[in-house]
Amino acid sequence: MDEANFGNAWMHQVPISIDRPNDQDGAFATGLCDFNWDIAGDGQVTTAAFEPRHGSDLSLDLTCPGYLVNGQGLAAHLGIGQPGANSALSLNTYSSSAFSTTTLPASVVLPPEPQDYHMEYLCRSSPINANLGALSGVKQLPATTRFSSIQSLGQIPPKSKQCTRCWVLKKRCEKEPFGVGDSRCLRCINLDIPAHICTSERVTWHKPFQKWKDETYEILFTAVIQTRLEDQKVAQLQHYLNGPTLEVACCEFTPTQSYQIHALRKNSSGWHWTKTTAYCVANSNIDISSYVRECVSFAMDEVCQSLHPVSFFFQLARYYSEVPIIRDCLEMYTTLRLIRIGWRFSGEETLGMATVKDKRSAWYELMPVPRMVQNQLGHLFELYMIELDEKILKAVQVILERRNRRMWVVGTLAVFILLHIRELDAGRNIYWRRYIDSGRFWIHPSRPAALIDEAVASCNSLLWHYHCSIGQRPLTLDWDSQKSKDLVDNDDTILISMKALQSYVWKLKQDRLIGRKASDLYEDGNPSSVALTVSSLMFTSMKDCKVDDFH
Repeated sequence: MDEANFGNAWMHQVPISIDRPNDQDGAFATGLCDFNWDIAGDGQVTTAAFEPRHGSDLSLDLTCPGYLVNGQGLAAHLGIGQPGANSALSLNTYSSSAFSTTTLPASVVLPPEPQDYHMEYLCRSSPINANLGALSGVKQLPATTRFSSIQSLGQIPPKSKQCTRCWVLKKRCEKEPFGVGDSRCLRCINLDIPAHICTSERVTWHKPFQKWKDETYEILFTAVIQTRLEDQKVAQLQHYLNGPTLEVACCEFTPTQSYQIHALRKNSSGWHWTKTTAYCVANSNIDISSYVRECVSFAMDEVCQSLHPVSFFFQLARYYSEVPIIRDCLEMYTTLRLIRIGWRFSGEETLGMATVKDKRSAWYELMPVPRMVQNQLGHLFELYMIELDEKILKAVQVILERRNRRMWVVGTLAVFILLHIRELDAGRNIYWRRYIDSGRFWIHPSRPAALIDEAVASCNSLLWHYHCSIGQRPLTLDWDSQKSKDLVDNDDTILISMKALQSYVWKLKQDRLIGRKASDLYEDGNPSSVALTVSSLMFTSMKDCKVDDFH
């Protein structure tokens, strides 16, 4: 068996096998796979985890971030010529002083159907994205395999060997010896990129909506005891007048906590609470996603017809609503909007509730839906947001990594909507961070400040990756020049979109709406007051795109 020199480490050329999950149809499933390597050739197999990525039709790019061989970093890239055939494995190792590449024989065990080699999620073909020419058809996987990730398993994500800028440029990230000089890599020092951007995080590592999967929170927010399942009533509920309705079977329960039968609401005179009946959802096995999709057009009409500056971005996003990543972004925004609006009765069954006649009440002339019905259905929305966010982040990361100019508009809209959703959701917690909860309505085990900090970390990661990948260059180009048109293959849809985006961002800057601080704008009980604070930082300089004042 031949030996290969890996920098300062000597390794044997040995067979390598890939173990990966399959869905029930045998299709390629993303998430963590095992990379099995007999490093010393002595039969002792070492297993590392990797996440496969979609390359060309029959190519997979497999990486083992953070894997070490004799103190040297290891990355593995596998190009598959024919499914089931032996292929070459290129092993790159690097340290501060050496970098080398060696090709080893690899034994690859994969099924024979080449059409199954697909990334889990990017974009499906459609009239619009076919015109853009930048979106590929993929096979969707069942929900049981679609959202596998390190963090969802409660593990710490592996450290990448590249900082954000080097990852985008696909360059090796070189640093001075530990403890010497600047903490940034040499490239970031040369480009004068701030130290907080020279980090090895990826956008998929931050999951601010996982807060809703906290077991204690789920129990306190949704659990009831002694339900009377034999006495069910079916209520019709909705969010938008003349909008879709949802039929929900409900039953009575025995309250054990005061908040289970009290609802909280704010109006111009402050916070108010009202008592509700002790009804809960009889069966939570409800397909909430179909209801959300029916509500998207109503939520889009609402935001697009508003006078708020964010309306432009949703108007533009509507033109790309057939692109899967944008469609999912609009669904996610709609889901948060439904959480914020709350349910209302649309049929005759009102579960014992009556219209509030107290003019001082925040529910004046309204009929509140019982608190636990709101909570339990609202939690289904929360879980759906987690699902959508994870799917969108994976696609965004691919867009930012590939840096396809034809995806500039789609990438910009996707990142903007993700940031906007995060600033609105985090804005819901600012009140609880600022004031003492005398009514004990806060039930999450984490403090409001901690949840806000998680959202801020995710926003910063999205901002830094966006600035390093797409940045401000598209907004500075003359889109009437042939040279600029050639960058996007003279695609009229992209050209019109870029001109509109360029003009609108210029107007936002003229109106001084870029870089405003949430701490200055927040109005008690009004999360919308912090809209276009974090998200506006997409259109400022890289050095200024840091969120640190969201309180």
